[in-house]
Amino acid sequence: MSRASSLIRRGPQDGLRLRDDRYGTVYELLAPSGPLQRAGMATAEIDPGARSPLHVHRITEETYFVLDGTGVMILGDEEIVIGPGDTVMIPPELPHAIEAGPGGMRVLVLTAPPYDPDDDIEIE
Repeated sequence: MSRASSLIRRGPQDGLRLRDDRYGTVYELLAPSGPLQRAGMATAEIDPGARSPLHVHRITEETYFVLDGTGVMILGDEEIVIGPGDTVMIPPELPHAIEAGPGGMRVLVLTAPPYDPDDDIEIE
């Protein structure tokens, strides 16, 4: 494999698949073990009507970009309806969760620094 071809992912099947039966499946597309070290990227498929646990990150910043479906983003004490084309910016220390509507959701997730499970602190 050439260096250039190692810089291309051909879709979610090329990434690590992480299933959480509470809310859905995450496909890690950019991880710290890859060629880039300062950011992470994944797609998340949130099951219809499912909700991720309310959680915070001490150091990680996240950006969600809604690709498909509608749902509710919980940011602190607020619940905001989101849908395709919406971007959600989540600074460190802000409690957050995402809940899909009846059709489910697909979200592009960007993290800086890359996702670290030790920085994913559930609070509910």
